[in-house]
Amino acid sequence: YTNDMPDAVSSGTLFLYADDTTVYCSGSTVDEACSHLNEWCVTNSLTPHSTKCEAMLLHRGSFIGPHPLITIGSTTIL
Repeated sequence: YTNDMPDAVSSGTLFLYADDTTVYCSGSTVDEACSHLNEWCVTNSLTPHSTKCEAMLLHRGSFIGPHPLITIGSTTIL
């Protein structure tokens, strides 16, 4: 059912295993990848569950300021 998902999310690298999906992105592609993932879900009549989603942000060097919010559709993950 999810075989076409990697083609829909071109701004990140997807790894699919059973019912789990992992998306790897770098830099400003996070918002774009989440937007493509949401579009794919809407097209396939699926709803991403934010309670089952996790995000991990990695930074080189020091980071000043709040972390950006990561959203899928109108739901905030982080």
